[in-house]
Amino acid sequence: MMKKSGLISLIVAACCLIAVPPLAAQQSQQGQQYDYQQQSQGAADFEDKDLEKFAEAKTEVDEIRSKYSDALGRVDEPKKARELQDKYGQQMVESIKEKDLSVEQYNQISRAMQGNPDLKEKIDSMAN
Repeated sequence: MMKKSGLISLIVAACCLIAVPPLAAQQSQQGQQYDYQQQSQGAADFEDKDLEKFAEAKTEVDEIRSKYSDALGRVDEPKKARELQDKYGQQMVESIKEKDLSVEQYNQISRAMQGNPDLKEKIDSMAN
């Protein structure tokens, strides 16, 4: 049986994948740097209306993620943890789609935001 802390870490990590998919393990440091530069440069390609949708969706996704983490902390069984992951993961996807964004668009903006402090600041100001 998996220890509770190990299970929680595993599930939380899996849940976070919806926001930022991992880079390929085989990608080199140089390739990763290029990706971040490319994401930062492409940030200007996002329309303000899409950034506003993203900011709203991100607020909801963060709230769902927090509820998920709280609920997961009270679970000892892997089966129940998977059920929670499915439930909360679906809620995150629905929240994103309700804002008229695809999960792919959400992830693109999220990745661009990580590589561009100005974009992050702009999105943060839209969320407040």
